Parts: sequence; C-alpha cells; structure tokens
Amino acid sequence: QGWIIQDAIYKSKGPDNKWFSADDELLKYHRFEYSKKGDLLRAMEYLDKANGRGADGKWFTADDVVSSAKLFIYNEAGRMIKVNKYVAPGPDGQWFTADDTIQYYVLYDSTN
Repeated sequence: QGWIIQDAIYKSKGPDNKWFSADDELLKYHRFEYSKKGDLLRAMEYLDKANGRGADGKWFTADDVVSSAKLFIYNEAGRMIKVNKYVAPGPDGQWFTADDTIQYYVLYDSTN
C-alpha cells in the first residue's frame, strides 16, 4: 500500500568500508503502524545506545528494546491534531498506556 513500515539509520560503513554490506553499523531504526485506512498511528524508535538490540544483541528481532515512541492523534474528521512523544513506558512497562512518560507534544491546527 506504499506505507513506510520501517526505516534504518546507519552510523558507519563498518570494517569493510562499503555501504549496504552485512557489517554496516546501525545507529537506530523506526517502526511505524497505520490504521486500516492508512493513518499513521504509532512510531517506535530502537536506539543502539539505549540497548535497542535487546538481549540477543541482534537487530530486527522480537526482543529489540523501544527507546522512545510517538502516538498520532486524529479528530473525528480524520485530521491529525496532536502527536505525543514518549521516552519511557511508565511503571507498568507497557508502551502506549496512560502512565507513559511524555517528553513533549505537538498540536496541529485542525481548522484549515
């Protein structure tokens, strides 16, 4: 459907000094979730320096650790009105629940 579901940001070419090879060093990646109609709902960031690789030490596996997250909020007309940026999942340890630690939010003008 043409949606970006994941992106990756690399910090170096790795020991072989060639981009797009198996030893490139990843800085972070993002994963995106959409509604059925294509609205961006959530974005999660997995950052190397924040244990993003998880316990197995490998990228893009089920144990990768989310370092921050964004929640995209829409009004009844389907226009994006707010984006919340979270930096911790809160005491319950679950992202996208009421106790998440918010870093900032952005409000959008929905009158246009």
